[in-house]
Amino acid sequence: MEKKLSLRLDQGLYMVIEANAQKQEQTVSDWIRAAIQDHIKRSVNNRVLDRLDERTYSIQKDMVKHREEVLKMLEQVREDIADLTRA
Repeated sequence: MEKKLSLRLDQGLYMVIEANAQKQEQTVSDWIRAAIQDHIKRSVNNRVLDRLDERTYSIQKDMVKHREEVLKMLEQVREDIADLTRA
């Protein structure tokens, strides 16, 4: 599905876009379309990466918490074994 979009560009910006489009053997419309699509893809990917970073941090934090709990339980087991061997 495609939607039409109108842009108003000043002459200087249009000239820059036109030059870039010609370098890549594209029309100005095609160059703008590709640039917008690339920008949207980067934005979406950045958001996904941010969410992954947040989840990774949360998982790491939970792992540290669970590790501390396991170490406390292990220490308690060692103390119980030491008490049993003394008796």
